[in-house]
Amino acid sequence: MKRHLISLAAGALALAALTGAGAAQDLTTAQLAEQQSKVKIASGVIALGRVEKDPMMLVVGARILSELDLPVADPASEAKGASKAYDVARILAEAKALAGDQQYLLDAIAAVSAERAERAEAAEGDERGERYCGWDYDCLGSGTYECSWVYSCDW
Repeated sequence: MKRHLISLAAGALALAALTGAGAAQDLTTAQLAEQQSKVKIASGVIALGRVEKDPMMLVVGARILSELDLPVADPASEAKGASKAYDVARILAEAKALAGDQQYLLDAIAAVSAERAERAEAAEGDERGERYCGWDYDCLGSGTYECSWVYSCDW
């Protein structure tokens, strides 16, 4: 019963967060759902690429993040106590180190823009009072089954 109530509370919280954030950034529910899917895929592919030491998976994840043009929290950094967004340039550097001298991988790495990460870092220090929204990985309880991606404007 307690798990059911926690799930309901988490759902209500996520809905409220998505509704308010969507209105603030003029995103439709469909756009938010598409972005959330891309965030889940990118995060999963990057995590698997790191575990499997597969540079192409890292490149694919970095490309997805780069195209989102929004900051996305890195769950691995949050586990260490820091709330930090993925750094596309750093992911590409990891991929390059794993690629060795395989030219097709190096070409794929070079084709991904790391510009998004630079804009994210610049916005963090922005003091003009603009809203800064992105995807955060929130865990409401003690287990990972209670974690989800939430679009948030309180970075």
